[in-house]
Amino acid sequence: MTQSTVTTMLRAQVGRLLTGGVLAATMIACSAGPTRQLADARKAYDEAENSPAATQHPRDLERARIALDRAEAAHDDDPGSAREVRLSERAEYRARMVSGRADPDWRARHDRAYADERADTDAVQRERADTDEVRRERAEAAAERADARDDVKPVETRPVTPKSSKAQDKKAAAALQNLGQVANVKEEPRGVVITLSGQVLFPTGERELTPVARKSLDQVAQALAQQPSTTTFQVEGYTDDSGSPKQNDELAQERAKAVADHLVQSGIDPSRIHVVSHGEHNPIANNDTPEGRASNRRVEIVLEQEG
Repeated sequence: MTQSTVTTMLRAQVGRLLTGGVLAATMIACSAGPTRQLADARKAYDEAENSPAATQHPRDLERARIALDRAEAAHDDDPGSAREVRLSERAEYRARMVSGRADPDWRARHDRAYADERADTDAVQRERADTDEVRRERAEAAAERADARDDVKPVETRPVTPKSSKAQDKKAAAALQNLGQVANVKEEPRGVVITLSGQVLFPTGERELTPVARKSLDQVAQALAQQPSTTTFQVEGYTDDSGSPKQNDELAQERAKAVADHLVQSGIDPSRIHVVSHGEHNPIANNDTPEGRASNRRVEIVLEQEG
């Protein structure tokens, strides 16, 4: 056997080993299974797709499918990543919401848990609001003292640019404060939620926005326009339990759409807005009292960070 023959045989053997190693590595990478959260999301979506609610609420099912597709894409890009887990949990939540509409027992349990969660969030938010109010008062007092110091300086020594920057900061802060006057803003597990009272938005039983509501929504649109470009806005409509579930679902859908349409007219990109109707589901107060029913008639805007 010549030296060249031996060399050729060795090269062939090395090539087979390398090819086998690459193939094995590829198989291992492709065999990475889904996280528990993704598996739960897939199961939840299958149950939702085969439930009676799938034909009754196709829009909600489509939203659940889109959420699951995003989770699947995250798994394909980086199996087992934190992003896969987060998107899978969101997908499962949406699918469970669809299935829950066809299961009165599940819905009752979910509504109670949702109300308890909102109560806890409200308590935390009130505590934060108290703290924020103190900080804001201190900041305003400091700004007033700074303005007073600026006033005693010679005119020729006062820089123009800092003054302009200060005016812009004050305008931005005023916009956020004004939003707090027309809506209830809070942080929840599903994202930042802006709650608008149905009493302010619509006359009783109507679907057209009041003039006062339009002015309030203009301020909300200004705040939404300041959010990152990757943020989407889910506009959710809710009613009390007066009337039939079908009527309530339609009324909530039309009211949420009216709010979304006004946001678009105010300059928000329509591709960032999704409209969802929850009808009489997920009450935040007792429907046995006029006050409770008034609280349940609302529109919520959920800020979701995509990707």
